[in-house]
Amino acid sequence: MAQVVVSSVLLPLGVGLVIGRNWPGARRWIPAIQKASALVLVICLVAILVIGWSFMGLVVRQEP
Repeated sequence: MAQVVVSSVLLPLGVGLVIGRNWPGARRWIPAIQKASALVLVICLVAILVIGWSFMGLVVRQEP
């Protein structure tokens, strides 16, 4: 569990802190990065819904 926390939370946080401290000009990219990550999140959500919709229908239609 510690490996998951380190690799998914602490490592990206540390990379962001290092970039913010050593390269302050990167702050102007924050809005663009936020828009791109939101778009990727929405695309993934739609893809999961499209792919999983048929499976949800199979589960709901199953009769005991």
